[in-house]
Amino acid sequence: MIRDDINLRDGPGVQYPVVQKMMMGDQLVVLGRMADNIWLYVKTTEGNKGWIKTVLVNTAGMNMNDHPIKTPSPSPNTTVMVAGDRVYLRAGPGTFFSTSQKLIYGDSLMLLGKMDDNSWLYVKTTDGQEGWIKTRWVNLAGLNLDYNYVPIATSPPTETSTPVILPGIEGRWIDVDLSEQMLFAYEGTERVASFLVSTGTAPYPTEQREYRIYVKYLFSDMHGSDYFLPDVPFTMYYSGDFSIHGTYWHHNFGTPMSHGCINMDTSEAEWLYNWASVGTIVNIHR
Repeated sequence: MIRDDINLRDGPGVQYPVVQKMMMGDQLVVLGRMADNIWLYVKTTEGNKGWIKTVLVNTAGMNMNDHPIKTPSPSPNTTVMVAGDRVYLRAGPGTFFSTSQKLIYGDSLMLLGKMDDNSWLYVKTTDGQEGWIKTRWVNLAGLNLDYNYVPIATSPPTETSTPVILPGIEGRWIDVDLSEQMLFAYEGTERVASFLVSTGTAPYPTEQREYRIYVKYLFSDMHGSDYFLPDVPFTMYYSGDFSIHGTYWHHNFGTPMSHGCINMDTSEAEWLYNWASVGTIVNIHR
């Protein structure tokens, strides 16, 4: 040991309980290691077995490859919190997977796993729903994914869908499913993103047919007989006054809310705005 008061833990991470307190000079027998060599599995002179960070041990003259890779016991329940507004739980680690639940700032999540590059986390909500969330939208509360063991979760197969394939479709196009209140971005027949949206209500239905984006504005004022909405962000008009745009006045996506336009979460509308161009097909159907 290279200093006093070091924790020997039941697993390779601070989320595991402490097995024993170690002091400088204590002897350890190395039994195994993590594949990345960040943690060692050891036995103390008292016979206790556990995990300790490699940097806290004097490893002079030791060849890590002489010790087997050890699979740790399952991680104890680790709770993390949502650190962004209007974050979506998805069926897989990517925006091309469908959304399954809307999360809000402060929601508690049980951490079940992660992608091997730490970009997405596999979690379970308090109501028992499992799914994926981008790591940047999570407060890890002192948990370091590079040092503390979190199992690598297996990504589900890329979702397949049966879009209304348009004759001779090529390049980028947008599909809006009014029944599902979903917008899908496609490149040819490959789905690259999916978003929960709000389309027109019964008195103001969203018209169904094939359109093309004819103009884009970073901000656009919108008004009607009973409303005025200044500076609507990331607006893409596809038919007269009807457009796909960001929405700052409600967050009830998945429910028809509009006067015929296609309402999106503003951050997701920004992504689509940057992805699509004038002339991109917008196919709207049930």
